[in-house]
Amino acid sequence: MTRLEMDIAWRYLRSRRGSKLLSLISMIAIGGVMVGVSALIIIIGVM
Repeated sequence: MTRLEMDIAWRYLRSRRGSKLLSLISMIAIGGVMVGVSALIIIIGVM
């Protein structure tokens, strides 16, 4: 990832105007995607 992509993602996740709930939901969604992708990588690696 480039520095610009990281800056945009960090700004979105740490928005001050948005509610804390929105930030929490974003973190949970990112965590879910990370778990799903890692599970797919492991399953494909085992096959």
